[in-house]
Amino acid sequence: AGVVLAARRGGANSAASVLAAVAGFAALREELQAGALSPTGGAATLGDACAAAGEGVRESRGKLEAGQREVRRSAQQARAKEGPAEGQAVASGLDAQVQTRDRQRANHSRVLLSALSKVVRAAEASFPVNGGSAADSVAAALEGRQQHAVTRATTAATGWAGAAAQQEQGLARALAAATECVVEYAAAHGGEKAMGTSEAELPDAAAGGDLSLARAALGAYAEWAGRVGADVAARETDAALQAMQAAAAKSFGPMFTSGAKGAKQHMVSVKAAMLRSGKALQAEFEAQSRDFLAGVPCHLLISAGRQLLEHRASEMEAMARVREVVCEIARELEMVQQSMDGSGAWSKSKDAAVEEFNTATKQSKKARRQHDRAKQDLEEVVEEAQGTESEAEQVKQLEAKVAASDAEVREQRSQMKLALSSLARFEPDFPEVMVHVEKALPRELLGVWRPDCALEDMFVTREKLAAQGRHAVWRCSDGQQGGVEFAVKEFRLTTDLRASLREAALLMRMRHPAIVSVVAVFQDTIKGSVMLQMPFYAHGSVDKWVEESAPGWRAVRTVIQDVTG
Repeated sequence: AGVVLAARRGGANSAASVLAAVAGFAALREELQAGALSPTGGAATLGDACAAAGEGVRESRGKLEAGQREVRRSAQQARAKEGPAEGQAVASGLDAQVQTRDRQRANHSRVLLSALSKVVRAAEASFPVNGGSAADSVAAALEGRQQHAVTRATTAATGWAGAAAQQEQGLARALAAATECVVEYAAAHGGEKAMGTSEAELPDAAAGGDLSLARAALGAYAEWAGRVGADVAARETDAALQAMQAAAAKSFGPMFTSGAKGAKQHMVSVKAAMLRSGKALQAEFEAQSRDFLAGVPCHLLISAGRQLLEHRASEMEAMARVREVVCEIARELEMVQQSMDGSGAWSKSKDAAVEEFNTATKQSKKARRQHDRAKQDLEEVVEEAQGTESEAEQVKQLEAKVAASDAEVREQRSQMKLALSSLARFEPDFPEVMVHVEKALPRELLGVWRPDCALEDMFVTREKLAAQGRHAVWRCSDGQQGGVEFAVKEFRLTTDLRASLREAALLMRMRHPAIVSVVAVFQDTIKGSVMLQMPFYAHGSVDKWVEESAPGWRAVRTVIQDVTG
């Protein structure tokens, strides 16, 4: 009894000391408790919502893009009109195509908003806002078309993705702490003791569905924690000793004053109390030296944590995808709404650019008329001149006027080209603006400009060559063996319209057998790019041919003769 009571005063193997040894599992148990109460299947639901939204948006976008191609084709046909009647019919067809496109754009805006609200609603089911209050629902704000609802959606999606990542990281840290707790315990006992050596066999995680292992682990831990330590045995010892003292106090006097039969009964009672006390002391003594940590369900807890970590990782990936989808839809929705005819900011900017181009065109025509009149006046004076000094002075003044008007023509045409370049920025969203392109074409290109063309319609085979610069080059042919091949250089309309027209005009002015010629210039009705069609030369430029082929002197002489004529 003295040994047991001394050990008890030292706190040997108390429940507090045993539970303190597994303090490293506290964070993991909290994570498992939260995970066991969370709904399962959220990642799959979010994935399905994102996939459905993407499919619906792609289908609607495809219809809008098809409408844009028809507008682009009609705009090119309008540029190719030959007579007033035909031009009016084509312009009417273009207006009809533009109206159809605008209706498709409005419908696409509704599709985008619906897809966005569905994805957000699925995400809110996984990360409820303020306890899931309908008043704070971002999806409800989207469906009600509340102001700034789209901005709220992108902010919420970013927050959800961040929260999912933090949950995954928090669980990973809790798992690491629990694992370290097991390792440190074994190291502290020189490998002679280890946690969980006598814990029950791990249950089948699949038997109870997702996260059943978490519930099983928490239940096993609660059961283990309720019976660990020498405290229970100590309470039983105290109760036995108190019962023995009561029995002794009650029976000690009568054992000597009652008869032999009575004394024997009292002795049996005291002996039984003493035996119970001895057994209780023995049980407490054994409890003080028992390895309770051998039965802690540490492996079950860690296995449940790893299973939950897989769920958290899936949820984190799903939320990252939600953020990506929400932000993509929000950006597209903003651009579509800005392009809404007559109401969007981008549409209004387009209208201003068209007005600017029309003004520049009028000024250019005015400058051309003034230049023509000045030339005509000069020609008339020169024809009727008699050689007088006053006539010479008049001719000199008219020549200066012609020179000034010629400079004005060049300046106004330059302004018109700048206005056209500004207008080209809007072509991807408003292809109809390029109906004005022929007004600003360099004169050299009027004979090679081809309206209503598309690369994939013109050529059977199309091979994109390795990039030699920032512009893509295609090797194209009709697909027939031995057929003529062409090199088609692609320019982005929104940024390279002036550069493409300038390069084509320069090639047309520099006609020479040794310089590549321009076969055609066209705006692709499908891609919207400006294309320069030229003959394809298998060996490329002369310097490339010399570098790659190392030709002999006969071949070099032949090339020099071809170049010099």
